[in-house]
Amino acid sequence: MAKGHVPQEGSQLVGVVGRARRDIVAEYYKPADLVLAIGYDPVEFNYEDWVRKDLPLIHIDTVPADIAGGYSLAVEVVGEIRSILQALLKEDPIEHQWDLGALKVHRQSFTGR
Repeated sequence: MAKGHVPQEGSQLVGVVGRARRDIVAEYYKPADLVLAIGYDPVEFNYEDWVRKDLPLIHIDTVPADIAGGYSLAVEVVGEIRSILQALLKEDPIEHQWDLGALKVHRQSFTGR
Protein backbone atom coordinates (compact mmCIF):
# COMPACT_ATOMS: atom_id res chain seq x y z
CA MET A 1 0.00 0.00 0.00
CA ALA A 2 3.09 2.23 0.22
CA LYS A 3 1.80 3.77 3.43
CA GLY A 4 4.75 5.64 4.86
CA HIS A 5 6.73 5.44 1.60
CA VAL A 6 4.66 8.02 -0.27
CA PRO A 7 4.15 11.32 1.54
CA GLN A 8 0.51 12.31 1.89
CA GLU A 9 1.17 16.03 1.60
CA GLY A 10 2.80 17.44 -1.50
CA SER A 11 2.46 14.17 -3.45
CA GLN A 12 -0.02 12.80 -5.92
CA LEU A 13 -1.37 10.21 -3.47
CA VAL A 14 -5.10 9.75 -4.01
CA GLY A 15 -5.80 7.20 -1.26
CA VAL A 16 -5.42 3.47 -0.78
CA VAL A 17 -7.15 0.98 -3.07
CA GLY A 18 -9.57 -1.26 -1.22
CA ARG A 19 -9.36 0.47 2.14
CA ALA A 20 -11.27 3.20 3.95
CA ARG A 21 -13.34 5.40 1.65
CA ARG A 22 -12.52 3.12 -1.28
CA ASP A 23 -15.53 4.41 -3.23
CA ILE A 24 -13.99 7.92 -3.28
CA VAL A 25 -10.59 6.51 -4.26
CA ALA A 26 -12.24 4.48 -7.05
CA GLU A 27 -13.90 7.57 -8.50
CA TYR A 28 -10.48 9.10 -9.05
CA TYR A 29 -8.79 6.12 -10.72
CA LYS A 30 -11.82 5.05 -12.80
CA PRO A 31 -10.71 6.96 -15.94
CA ALA A 32 -7.21 5.40 -15.86
CA ASP A 33 -6.02 3.83 -19.10
CA LEU A 34 -3.17 1.88 -17.46
CA VAL A 35 -2.29 0.52 -14.02
CA LEU A 36 1.35 0.46 -12.96
CA ALA A 37 1.55 -1.80 -9.91
CA ILE A 38 4.90 -1.72 -8.11
CA GLY A 39 5.34 -4.26 -5.31
CA TYR A 40 1.58 -4.82 -5.19
CA ASP A 41 0.61 -7.73 -2.95
CA PRO A 42 -2.86 -9.03 -3.85
CA VAL A 43 -3.12 -10.77 -0.48
CA GLU A 44 -4.37 -7.36 0.71
CA PHE A 45 -6.82 -6.71 -2.14
CA ASN A 46 -7.01 -8.80 -5.34
CA TYR A 47 -6.44 -7.11 -8.68
CA GLU A 48 -9.73 -8.61 -9.83
CA ASP A 49 -11.57 -6.59 -7.17
CA TRP A 50 -10.64 -3.24 -8.68
CA VAL A 51 -8.90 -3.55 -12.07
CA ARG A 52 -11.19 -3.70 -15.11
CA LYS A 53 -10.54 -6.67 -17.40
CA ASP A 54 -9.80 -4.35 -20.33
CA LEU A 55 -7.40 -2.13 -18.36
CA PRO A 56 -3.74 -2.92 -19.16
CA LEU A 57 -1.69 -3.80 -16.09
CA ILE A 58 2.07 -3.45 -15.68
CA HIS A 59 3.16 -5.60 -12.74
CA ILE A 60 6.60 -4.93 -11.20
CA ASP A 61 7.43 -7.13 -8.22
CA THR A 62 9.73 -9.77 -6.79
CA VAL A 63 7.11 -12.43 -7.61
CA PRO A 64 4.88 -13.01 -10.67
CA ALA A 65 1.43 -11.42 -10.80
CA ASP A 66 -1.36 -13.34 -9.13
CA ILE A 67 -4.28 -12.48 -11.40
CA ALA A 68 -7.05 -14.51 -12.99
CA GLY A 69 -7.14 -15.25 -16.70
CA GLY A 70 -8.97 -12.80 -18.91
CA TYR A 71 -7.28 -9.74 -17.43
CA SER A 72 -4.92 -7.60 -19.49
CA LEU A 73 -1.46 -8.23 -18.03
CA ALA A 74 0.43 -6.03 -20.50
CA VAL A 75 3.88 -6.33 -18.93
CA GLU A 76 5.31 -8.28 -16.04
CA VAL A 77 8.76 -7.49 -14.66
CA VAL A 78 9.94 -9.82 -11.91
CA GLY A 79 13.12 -9.01 -10.02
CA GLU A 80 14.62 -6.71 -7.43
CA ILE A 81 12.29 -3.71 -7.37
CA ARG A 82 14.93 -1.08 -6.58
CA SER A 83 17.03 -2.15 -9.59
CA ILE A 84 14.00 -2.17 -11.87
CA LEU A 85 12.97 1.34 -10.79
CA GLN A 86 16.54 2.64 -11.17
CA ALA A 87 16.57 1.31 -14.74
CA LEU A 88 13.20 2.95 -15.46
CA LEU A 89 14.50 6.31 -14.19
CA LYS A 90 17.02 6.27 -17.07
CA GLU A 91 14.18 6.29 -19.61
CA ASP A 92 12.70 9.47 -21.04
CA PRO A 93 9.56 10.58 -19.22
CA ILE A 94 6.21 9.90 -20.86
CA GLU A 95 3.72 12.74 -21.06
CA HIS A 96 0.36 12.01 -19.50
CA GLN A 97 -3.03 13.63 -19.74
CA TRP A 98 -4.16 12.90 -16.19
CA ASP A 99 -6.10 15.80 -14.70
CA LEU A 100 -3.82 16.72 -11.81
CA GLY A 101 -5.98 19.78 -11.15
CA ALA A 102 -8.73 17.43 -10.02
CA LEU A 103 -6.36 15.95 -7.46
CA LYS A 104 -6.92 18.79 -5.00
CA VAL A 105 -10.71 18.43 -5.23
CA HIS A 106 -10.42 14.66 -4.84
CA ARG A 107 -8.20 14.96 -1.78
CA GLN A 108 -10.65 17.43 -0.20
CA SER A 109 -13.54 14.99 -0.71
CA PHE A 110 -11.40 12.18 0.66
CA THR A 111 -10.11 13.95 3.74
CA GLY A 112 -12.98 16.35 4.31
CA ARG A 113 -10.53 19.30 4.38
